[in-house]
Amino acid sequence: KAHSPEFYFDTYHALWQNRAQVYGFKLQWTQMEPNAVDRILAYRLGIRQMGQTRWWEQEIPIGGAIQKGQLLTYNLTELIKPDSYLVRLTPITRYGEGDASERIIKYR
Repeated sequence: KAHSPEFYFDTYHALWQNRAQVYGFKLQWTQMEPNAVDRILAYRLGIRQMGQTRWWEQEIPIGGAIQKGQLLTYNLTELIKPDSYLVRLTPITRYGEGDASERIIKYR
């Protein structure tokens, strides 16, 4: 079972504005001990608007082996201002899902 990802909070220009009421966010993370388990094939990204119950999910495929300390990036787009979002990231190996990590994204 894969360890949980660790979010990177010091991203330069993590937030940007697409349109008047829409923004984007650059999500970055590293993988804790990627060589301790079978190779991570993908991540399941779940995102939920705060105050809502419905999750939107998708898979982020990983092309090759992840190195320890390697910074992984995914751009979240079409986020509505000024809403906050709960993001859940779960690593997936051929044996199944690992431990998930969550963080809250706020527009400021």
